[in-house]
Amino acid sequence: DDKPKKDPNDILAEVVTLKEQGNEFFKAGDLNKASRSYRKGTSVLKPLNKSNTGDDQVKALLVNLQTNLSMVCFKQNKPKMSRDVASKVLEIDSTNVKALYRRATAKRKMGDWTEAKDDL
Repeated sequence: DDKPKKDPNDILAEVVTLKEQGNEFFKAGDLNKASRSYRKGTSVLKPLNKSNTGDDQVKALLVNLQTNLSMVCFKQNKPKMSRDVASKVLEIDSTNVKALYRRATAKRKMGDWTEAKDDL
């Protein structure tokens, strides 16, 4: 039985809290804790979006967590991870401007100028 054991509303509430904590850590400059909060939020939420079948609220929250995580990875000088996280966002929402920009910025940092331009 793959179904989440918790009520979906409880999961959403927990994930929103994790996202807000991540945002606070980010603002305070604690990138490691911000990254941890965004990652935990993503893994707690993923069961509600199996095969990209989650509702709009679930998808929006996942996109938000992962675009934030992509930024944290970039600021931690992890452009490959930043690119990969942004690519995961684009699997959920292929036209997400923030994810395209994050991925392009990461690719540029890695020297992939042509691919970076393709995302913009």
